[in-house]
Amino acid sequence: YLNKMAHQSMVKNILYKLSSFSKNSEYKQVSQNMMYLTLLNFITYISPILLIPYLLKTVGEEKFGIYIFSWTFIFYFVYLVNYGFDFSATNQIAINKIDKYKISNIFFNIIFIRVIISILSVIGIYIAANTIHILMPYKQSLYFGFGIVFGIALFPSWLYQGMEEMKFITIVNLITRLLPLLFIFILIHKAEQYQYVILIQAIGFILGGIFSFFFAIKRYKLFFCKPSVSSITQQLKEGWSLFLSTVGMTLYRETNVFIMGFTIGNYSLIGYYSVADKFVRFGQTLAMPIAQSLYPYFSRKFHTNKDSTFQMMSKFGKLYFSLIVFITLFMLIIIKPAIRIYLGGSYPDVIANFYIMLPIVIVSAFSYYYGI
Repeated sequence: YLNKMAHQSMVKNILYKLSSFSKNSEYKQVSQNMMYLTLLNFITYISPILLIPYLLKTVGEEKFGIYIFSWTFIFYFVYLVNYGFDFSATNQIAINKIDKYKISNIFFNIIFIRVIISILSVIGIYIAANTIHILMPYKQSLYFGFGIVFGIALFPSWLYQGMEEMKFITIVNLITRLLPLLFIFILIHKAEQYQYVILIQAIGFILGGIFSFFFAIKRYKLFFCKPSVSSITQQLKEGWSLFLSTVGMTLYRETNVFIMGFTIGNYSLIGYYSVADKFVRFGQTLAMPIAQSLYPYFSRKFHTNKDSTFQMMSKFGKLYFSLIVFITLFMLIIIKPAIRIYLGGSYPDVIANFYIMLPIVIVSAFSYYYGI
């Protein structure tokens, strides 16, 4: 009887806390952003997962591996364009979200820097495609990737995250990710068409970048602030340490594909590795939105009271840890039947790669939450 009463009391306490959480306007905003970020990350990673079986059947394992290799090379420059602004700019926007002048100044300075970096990146891709022997056969795919770099440069995801309004950016990503996917299914039917996959995706990135850029100006009533040398220098300094951090993440996440391309040259194996990597990253997307949505919230709180914010972080961290462990164990259990259903076969190479990389889900989640 006492155990039953204790259980009922615990349930009532949990329901009371959930009710209080939902009534708190700040917590409600965080939970809504968490929901939209979960959907956003789901869209980001589900689109390639939907694409992989189709490309393996239509263009073949080798051409699929070449596509992955080209995409990886292009995304080195995307990370360069992002610099550390996804974190440093988000932090600045979150702190100054009611100051229209500061937001406008941050917005136009960072967009200017990203466009300049994207121009330099395009030049870098062009030179590499015409001088590095292994890249020359795929130079057209790399040229199509120019659009991805420019689209990312114009897409101010850091602004929407800092303003804690993720609804719009989720809708834009839904359209710009899924529409190209639909056109790939309609237009790509032969092995020699593999290079046009990147072209179709690049068009989606460009349209999404342009639209979200102008919508941000209208949505937040931003006015043009001419970029200055001092402001640009300051923004580069703000993002530098975080840029080094994201470069480190890029190296461990992307360089495996690059090394395989330069050493073994077996693009079928690259394709198998990529499939396993996509499943691991999908696991990361299930936990990452929690940390992403809390980031601007904690940024504001740290600015006013560090001690209480550390305590709050510790409480959220325990729940976060429990969720990550559950996700990891769940993926460990379902991976074999999931691969069999997903690819129509056992594919032991994919499963072996997955087992090796699975700890990344835990490590990266804690790195994001407690590190960044």
